[in-house]
Amino acid sequence: MAIPFWGWLSDRVGRRPLLLTCAAAFVVLPYPVASFLVSGPPFGAIIGLQIVVAVIIALFSGTGPAAIAEIFPTHVRSTLMTTGYALSVAIFGGFAPYIATWLIRETGSPIAWVYYVMAAASVSGIVIYRLEETAHKPLR
Repeated sequence: MAIPFWGWLSDRVGRRPLLLTCAAAFVVLPYPVASFLVSGPPFGAIIGLQIVVAVIIALFSGTGPAAIAEIFPTHVRSTLMTTGYALSVAIFGGFAPYIATWLIRETGSPIAWVYYVMAAASVSGIVIYRLEETAHKPLR
């Protein structure tokens, strides 16, 4: 239910502000959320937290596809969009379990994986900040 709302809102206010908000949330929230989860909170609190995180993920899911599609000219959009997305997911998502395990082992902290999430969100925020806003422009 949140994904269509965020997509609708991105059509009105633009892609960049919402995507920057999502990136900022994934820089700021992972450490306190992981710390809270390690503390053994009650089940109801975990459910509430899951809902909040799902709404934040929906922020990207409702806005991101349009922003990614609008980066590329129409005649090569499908090829470049799918290639770039697939490579990014394969490289950064594929190695995520290995990196998370390595960080936990090297630091001895069960929440060390949050640094990978925060670093990825920081890089994403820089890239998003540099993107041209395309929400109110005709497709190329």
